[in-house]
Amino acid sequence: MKSRSKSRKQTRPFDLRAFFAGPRKWFVLVPSIVLLIGAGWWGYRSFTVLPPPDFKQADPRQLADYLGDSRGLVRLSVDQRERYLADSWQYYSKASPEQQRALVRSLNSMTPAQQRTFSNATAGIAKKHVLEHAERYNRLRSEAERARYVDNFIRDFNNLRRELSGNGTIAPGMEVLNPLNAAAPKKPEDVQAAIVNNTSPGERAKAEPFINDVVKRNQTKIAEARNAR
Repeated sequence: MKSRSKSRKQTRPFDLRAFFAGPRKWFVLVPSIVLLIGAGWWGYRSFTVLPPPDFKQADPRQLADYLGDSRGLVRLSVDQRERYLADSWQYYSKASPEQQRALVRSLNSMTPAQQRTFSNATAGIAKKHVLEHAERYNRLRSEAERARYVDNFIRDFNNLRRELSGNGTIAPGMEVLNPLNAAAPKKPEDVQAAIVNNTSPGERAKAEPFINDVVKRNQTKIAEARNAR
C-alpha cells in the first residue's frame, strides 16, 4: 500500500496554478509581462506603416516628421514615394513664401536619424531612375547617340537639382536638399559601401557603362567651363 501511495505521489501531474501561487508568481510573471510589452512595442514600431499625411492639411513639421520616420515614406513602394514627394513639392512650390520658409525650416531641423531615413527613401527613387536610364543607354549602338543621351541626362539632372536647391525659377529660395546633403556619404569608401549595400551585382553591371560615361562627360563639361573663364 505504501509503495502504491508513493507511486501516486511521483506521477501526480504538474499543477501550473500552484506554481504561480504566492510571491513566486510575481517573480515569474513580471519579467514575462515586461518582455511581452517590449516585444509588442517593437512589433508595433517595426511593422506599423504610417499613412501619408495630407500635405494640403498637415503643417510642414508633420510633413518633415513623416519623411524622416522609419514607418513613414520609406515604407511605401518606390513609385508611391516618388508620387508623394512630387505632389508635395508641387503644392509647396505654389504656396505662400511663409509656408515655403516653414517647410525649409522643418526639413533643416530634422535629426540625423531622420535625415538618414529620408535619404534611404529617396535613394530608392534615384536607383530606379538610374537603372531605367542605363537600360535605355545600353540599347543605343552609336557613340553619337550615347553622347547625346548622356548630355540630355546631365542637363535634366542639373535643372532638377537647381530647382530643389531653391535656385530655379519655379520656387526660388525653397531649398529642400539640405537633409539629403547632410546624410550623403562624404568619403569615397563610404560612397562605394553605400552603392554595394543598395544594389545587386547585376544592377551594378548594368549601370556601370552609363555611370562611367556620365562621370566622364560631366568632368569634361566642368573642365570646359573652367577654361572658358
